[in-house]
Amino acid sequence: PLANIFETETTHVIELAIPGVKKEDVTIDLHENKLTIALAPKEDSIEKTNLKERREFNYTKFSRAFNLPKNIDFDKIEASNENGILKVTIPKKEEEIKKNRTKK
Repeated sequence: PLANIFETETTHVIELAIPGVKKEDVTIDLHENKLTIALAPKEDSIEKTNLKERREFNYTKFSRAFNLPKNIDFDKIEASNENGILKVTIPKKEEEIKKNRTKK
């Protein structure tokens, strides 16, 4: 999926549109300043009681990787999924925020 990426004074934010996706199907991994967001949906086990069936809902696997700057606080990364938008908030380190404020 396409991503919205923006920076505020205190954070970096990544948003992905993933409507209808369960949070347990999404994995977020951080390794050496690279944030990877992946979707691996589990197969639905539907009881075959219908005489005919047509299935059009399909969620395919995906993986997106983002290189992060070194000025972030890795321990405080947060993610939320609201209204089909996965939002990953990546706070900057306090010393980086203070440094940027003194430049103004």
